[in-house]
Amino acid sequence: MELKEITEAIKQWDTSRKDVSLTKKLFSLGNCFTFELSDAVLLEEEFIHAYLSVVKEGTSDVLNMLLIASSKDHKEQADIHKHVAKIPVISEAIPKDIVDPEEAKMRIRNWENHCEDWLESRSNQNKELHQVFVIPKKYLKNNRTYIAFFALKDGVVTPNTINSLVGDMIVWDKVSSTIIYPNSDDTSDTFYNTVRLVPPFGQKNKENFFLLKLAGIKN
Repeated sequence: MELKEITEAIKQWDTSRKDVSLTKKLFSLGNCFTFELSDAVLLEEEFIHAYLSVVKEGTSDVLNMLLIASSKDHKEQADIHKHVAKIPVISEAIPKDIVDPEEAKMRIRNWENHCEDWLESRSNQNKELHQVFVIPKKYLKNNRTYIAFFALKDGVVTPNTINSLVGDMIVWDKVSSTIIYPNSDDTSDTFYNTVRLVPPFGQKNKENFFLLKLAGIKN
């Protein structure tokens, strides 16, 4: 994709996420996306920035993910568009043979069972939907295909209600049939901050998601 196409697709999601009917339609097209690392330097402190985006396919708006390494997502990166991968959102059955962690399966089921009600609830409360997923590379391997499921986790220590659910991402390794993210070794910096919202950002995060800035989204 050219840079203008990338920024327009990110901007279109920014517009679309304010329309609950449209977001329901977009998310109805799939519950996950696949990605693969190839010959990448897997630094523990590095992440994959997975931007939600909307592109035109014929006359239809279609949800896609735009993936870029966090080390490339900054204003000094030359030809930044060449480091962005466009990944379609697809439908995949929830892995039933996974035993650990059970919490991850629950979060995926929450998305399957409560997605539309959750989108409605966010809209009714004037709460914006997330813009970016941040996937730690520390658990990933090269030349391995992963599936990242949309999910909802309980954001408060109370009985589960729609209002307490927040957006999340679960990464599954099909080869080993295991959930690799979240991981039992996750810290609060990785496990609890998979989703980034715009706005707001903390001051230290403002330059970490340069494609959002290029798309003209105020943070």
